[in-house]
Amino acid sequence: MQDGLHSSRIQELLAASDGSLWVATAGGVSRWRDHRLELLVDPAVGSVRCQALAEDAQGRIWFGTDNGVAIFDGGKFQLKHPGGTTGPPVYDIQADREGVLVAAVNGLWRFSGSEKPQRLPLPPGIAPDNLRALAVTAEGLWLGTFSNGVWLRNDSGWMAAPGLSPAARSIYPVSYTHLRAHETVL
Repeated sequence: MQDGLHSSRIQELLAASDGSLWVATAGGVSRWRDHRLELLVDPAVGSVRCQALAEDAQGRIWFGTDNGVAIFDGGKFQLKHPGGTTGPPVYDIQADREGVLVAAVNGLWRFSGSEKPQRLPLPPGIAPDNLRALAVTAEGLWLGTFSNGVWLRNDSGWMAAPGLSPAARSIYPVSYTHLRAHETVL
């Protein structure tokens, strides 16, 4: 099959800067372009659960899969395994001005340039397999966890998010919308 989805369970969508739409599913990745939904069969993303998508400043597409990080660049996929030679399952990916952040079962990683990924420190008492969601705002890096609420990392280090933790325990998607000064949220 050349067209369609690997699975009807859609994990995430990404509207890329080139006008294509990437679809991450529980069974692989598809791409909408030229008025057609294309089923991608590359081993990096073709039959593996993909839970996260991001586009970096160079226009590369990053995929968080159950077999690590896949990067689509120049029409080719490259598979990366932060902290090992296989996996780890990746829950979220977030591009920022310093590179790409990855929340995986084995910790929090930063990919920057062509260097090896760097393991970042976690909040106190948070196990690496507890990470689930990432967001970057002017306040810093936000981290949603499976059982320990939301955390914020800024120049002062990690702290439980004011007003959210510990009441908010299981955080999966984190979304950030920039509002202009005259807008309000009801």
